[in-house]
Amino acid sequence: MNQAQHINIATYLDDMGRAQPHTLAIVFPDSRDRWGRVSYTHLTFGQLASESSCLARGLEEMGLKKGDRAVLMVKPSLDFFALTFALLKVGIVPVLIDPGIGPRYLKQCIHEAMPQGFIGIPKAMAAKKILGWGRGSIRHRVTVGRRLFWGGPTLEHVKEKGKSSEAYTIRTSSREEAAAIVFTSGSTGVP
Repeated sequence: MNQAQHINIATYLDDMGRAQPHTLAIVFPDSRDRWGRVSYTHLTFGQLASESSCLARGLEEMGLKKGDRAVLMVKPSLDFFALTFALLKVGIVPVLIDPGIGPRYLKQCIHEAMPQGFIGIPKAMAAKKILGWGRGSIRHRVTVGRRLFWGGPTLEHVKEKGKSSEAYTIRTSSREEAAAIVFTSGSTGVP
């Protein structure tokens, strides 16, 4: 195998974080003022590289590892992008499911993916608990936002566990490894 087959795509983020740490990587609409004007929030390449490395360390500390699968049910946001890169850095396979498919199909998709982790906003975490999503496979869960009755760490807790002044070593990957599992709406059938 040549070297290119062992490079993790997240390596490019860290390269940009070193080469252009102050260049904008993500600009995201954050809120509207009373006149309807949009204000934006952002992360630079340096911030995104650092944040995703911190989260990658934290996810490993809580027991997720290369090759595991983790459902990511977080609304598009700066946290979503940092988490996606963190999963890629560890070699955890993100499982992305279109929430518009409804609870029945969501449960089926999660069952088919057999994820070891579930990272979600409070609404997704509550649905997971109440509807029994991933009961047979999910061992690790992270709430992005306020945790209620389901237990497990929050994203802030994962960040705390992952803090370090040392560089994070991105896990290598090969062409044979899964990069992601994505379930779309299945408008012509089952997702």
